[in-house]
Amino acid sequence: MTATQAGADLGQRLWHQACTCLQQEAWPEAEGLLWRLLQLAPSASWELRDALGYCLLMQGSYALCEAVLRPALEAPGRSFWVSHKMADALRGQARLEEAEALYRRSEQEGSSSPLTARNHLQVLYQLEIKRCLDTLEVWLGQPDTPEAYWSGAQQAALLVPGEELSDWLWRHGLSNAACRRRLLEASCYALNPQRCWQILHRVAEASPWEEALSQRLQLLGLVATGETPAAGE
Repeated sequence: MTATQAGADLGQRLWHQACTCLQQEAWPEAEGLLWRLLQLAPSASWELRDALGYCLLMQGSYALCEAVLRPALEAPGRSFWVSHKMADALRGQARLEEAEALYRRSEQEGSSSPLTARNHLQVLYQLEIKRCLDTLEVWLGQPDTPEAYWSGAQQAALLVPGEELSDWLWRHGLSNAACRRRLLEASCYALNPQRCWQILHRVAEASPWEEALSQRLQLLGLVATGETPAAGE
C-alpha cells in the first residue's frame, strides 16, 4: 500500500467515525476527528468544513465556526447549508445585518428548510419588525415560495417577543393552532372577549384548547354581540 493510499484510507476511517459522532451528538469527539481531517487535507472540501462548522455551532463556538466556514462560502457545488450555518455563526456574534444577508443568500441558493425561514425572520424581527413583516409580504407574493417557509414563520411567531407575526399569519390564513393560541391568550389577558370570538369564528377546525375556550366564554356569558359562536357549539 502506498503512502497516498494509506492516507486516503485513514481519511475515510476518520470521516466515518466523525459522522457517527455527529449522529450521536458527541460534539467534542466529532470536533477532534474533523480537526484531524482538516490537518490532513488543508484544502478541505466544503463538506468537511460544513460538518466542522456545524459541530462548532452546536458548541457555541461562533467565531471559530465563522473562520472554518468562510473558505467554503464560494466553493463550487456547495449546499445552501453553508450560508445558513455562517448566518447562524454571525447571529451568535450579534452581527445581525450580516446574518440577515446570509440567510437571504441561503434562500436564494435554494434552501427549502423551515429553519432558514425561522432564523431569518427572527433576525429581521430583532432588526426591525417592519422588515420582518415586509419579508412575509414578499414571500406571499411569490408563487414559488416553499411551503416550508410558512412552517418556519409559524415557528418564528412563537419565539419572538410580540404577537405581530402571529397576527400577520392569522390575517392571511396561514396561522396554525399554536399561533392562534398565542393571539387568544393575549386577548384573554387583555380582557377582550370580542377579539377572542373574532379569531374563533374563523377557525375551520378548532383545536381542543379552542373548543374549551369557546365553551368557557359562553358559560361566562361573554358571547360576541349578534353572533353565535362557531367553535365548541
